Amino acid sequence: MKKCSGILLSILIAVCVSLPCFPDVIEGYGIDYNRKDAYTLAKNKFALTNVKTAHDEFETMIESSTNKDFVLLDTAIMLAEYGFFDLTDNIFSKMDDYEISKFYIEDIKHFYYPAKRMSVNDLLFLAEAYSNIMYNNYAQEAVLDVINNTELLREHSDYAFYIIALGYYEIKDIEQAQNYISIALSLNPNNVNYKILKTKILLEKKNKKQALKLLEEIKKEHFKISEFQNKILALEQFVLYKTEKHEKLKDYHLGYYYFLEGKTGFAQKVLLNALSSNKKVNKDIYALLGITYLSTSIQQARENAEKSIKNGGETFHSLYTLGLLQLQNEKYKSGLKLLNKAKKYEKNTYNAERLIALAYRFTGKNKNAIKLWNKLLSKQPEIYEGYYYIAIDTKDSNKEALLKKSLSYNVNYSPAYYKLGEIYIDRENFDLAKKYIYNAHYIDENDFRYYYYLSQLESQRGNKELADNYINMCTRLEPNYQAIIDREKGFEK
Repeated sequence: MKKCSGILLSILIAVCVSLPCFPDVIEGYGIDYNRKDAYTLAKNKFALTNVKTAHDEFETMIESSTNKDFVLLDTAIMLAEYGFFDLTDNIFSKMDDYEISKFYIEDIKHFYYPAKRMSVNDLLFLAEAYSNIMYNNYAQEAVLDVINNTELLREHSDYAFYIIALGYYEIKDIEQAQNYISIALSLNPNNVNYKILKTKILLEKKNKKQALKLLEEIKKEHFKISEFQNKILALEQFVLYKTEKHEKLKDYHLGYYYFLEGKTGFAQKVLLNALSSNKKVNKDIYALLGITYLSTSIQQARENAEKSIKNGGETFHSLYTLGLLQLQNEKYKSGLKLLNKAKKYEKNTYNAERLIALAYRFTGKNKNAIKLWNKLLSKQPEIYEGYYYIAIDTKDSNKEALLKKSLSYNVNYSPAYYKLGEIYIDRENFDLAKKYIYNAHYIDENDFRYYYYLSQLESQRGNKELADNYINMCTRLEPNYQAIIDREKGFEK
């Protein structure tokens, strides 16, 4: 296989390669490589019901985030799920660029936030109940603890009623679960998390009609951040799993649900067990299996996509997988042919056309690419990479705003951080440049671009020796770095 360009690998799902991590201790650019580990430890403590300690450790990590990096927004989603709303408020207050953070703040609040504000002690109490329900098989005890907190219930805390409903749902007391989720929604009718639980409760009551009606209502909620879009897509697959009568199709939807929930191993196990003599069903199962293997095994991804076609014809997933793999192999003509077929099977998500726009760019058809990006953005403004490519491949004078808009929809999109870093290097605003470059490095500590752009920064400052040291680190990670960087720069090359 030919080596794919670096920027294409950053967009397409590629094979993960384990690379050495270089300690960075030069001139104040020290990176806390233990930060992710610290978050993992705090998460583990929460799961083990050591809730107060987990809360305090998360709080310390948030307060010690001296550069106010936007990667904290990803943490905010997890903390809101835990019920640590005081910590998410703290994170929101640290965001000094509302243009990047606004959609995350809006979506997190709309999905999770209670209508009734609570004290930190009440939040910790309910977070412990959530931990016991979701991680420790103590749902019965947790429910009784919250019900016995008569003061909290007298205050009409919608979140407390939600926790009780969640506990009853987990212990399969569906009547009580429905009673309490109805109270929670009467107090906070716009909370999407509550609506999702109600949908699952309706499914347990075999009330298919009302569950489907509520699902359609939830699908109309317009979330801009992919994490929340995926939660709704996952709910849809869960509803289809619970309402499908064909046993193998039930497994297909269950596997799809696990995949959207990020549980790829579970998804693959369910899908493999669902294979049978039914070619029509196998076609869809093999196609979805191909997607699940994209990040771990190109061979398995290709084989399953090809098996899907052999078992009854083309599907979006099989064509998308094969088209993507052709692009990775720099076979753009055949990749475009497959993706143009794939887009005919796709509804409202435009994933195939996003890859088509990339293929146009890497075959020198920048005008076609920009035209397609603008068309896609007019239909779906959340297509974050579109803003990035318009910024770097046109003479648009508002590059900074476009790059920040890209990040406002996907705070983990590292190419936009590097390009912002480059803009601020050119302006000799080195502190701000360093901040954006650091954010990208936190996302992927083995990205050679981190050292490349630090080299550019130090070169601009006149620190030749330091710049050379960073280039040496960059070269160790990617010997062909210069060709990749030149290609990424596109219009500005």
